[in-house]
Amino acid sequence: MHIAAREGHTDLVKMFIAKECNLELRDEFGYSAAYWAHRHKHADIVALLPPPSKITKEEYYDYMVNQVWPNHPDVMKGGKKKKKKKGKKKK
Repeated sequence: MHIAAREGHTDLVKMFIAKECNLELRDEFGYSAAYWAHRHKHADIVALLPPPSKITKEEYYDYMVNQVWPNHPDVMKGGKKKKKKKGKKKK
């Protein structure tokens, strides 16, 4: 649904609506299909979908911690490791 809304595929969005898909479902970034349709200026799709609900910072953080980060184990490793410099040591 998110990709169809973002790319402007009105027929696919109508099909998802007819199949009673969850229109409030958010992607891994916390955005709904309505947000993507609005962002890419697909007015016909925006008219079909409910307006994107606004969430607080706390709700977004909770969503990221409990649903997104567990599915991306690299995020939980704690950042980048420093590379060792090659070459001679100065005295």
